[in-house]
Formats: sequence, C-alpha cells, structure tokens
Amino acid sequence: MPAPAAYDVLSAYQNIHQIVLKQAEALDDAQLRWKPENYSTSIGFHLRHLAREADYLKAAILEHYPALGPDFGAATQIWHAEKLAEKWGLKTSRARCVCLLPVVTPRSAGGSSV
Repeated sequence: MPAPAAYDVLSAYQNIHQIVLKQAEALDDAQLRWKPENYSTSIGFHLRHLAREADYLKAAILEHYPALGPDFGAATQIWHAEKLAEKWGLKTSRARCVCLLPVVTPRSAGGSSV
C-alpha cells in the first residue's frame, strides 16, 4: 500500500459518511430547516457543508495518491461533476478551494520521491 494513512482517512470518511446519510435520511424537511435559537444555520446547512468537505477531501487525497483510486473511485468532486451548485441555484465563485491542511508527501517529509 503506497499511502496507508491516506487509505485509513478515506476509509474512515466512507464509514462516517454512511452513518451521517442514514441519520439524515430519517429527518423530514422541517427538521432539516430547524435551527437552534440564536443560530443562523440549519441542520440541513451543516449536513450539506459536511458532505461538501468530505467530497473535497476525497478528491484532494485521491489527486495526490492516485493508486488508491481502485478502492475509492475517481479524484473528482461530485460537486463539480454533477454541477450541483448550478442545479441547486447556488452562487458559485471562480476562486479555487484551498485545502487548509498541508498534504505531506515523501519528498516534503524529507524522504525519497518514490
């Protein structure tokens, strides 16, 4: 396995994603729109944000470790592939999303560039 840590991260995200989906499917529209008092964002907003982050992270990791593709799919964000922002009528930005965590490669960690 060329990148066991990346494999473990993707595997954990897959498992968590399935749990979140199962819980979210049990919510009706009113529950998805509900917000705690004095908060500006709903449960549905946070679920979409969580899904978007997972989508971005999966694609970013697979872009850096393409050998993991057979187990996790293409290094493509569903958000872009299915043009979800456009379909949902959301404003989009031309700005590229920047990963907040540095991606450590063997070379940047001081190892060989195998």
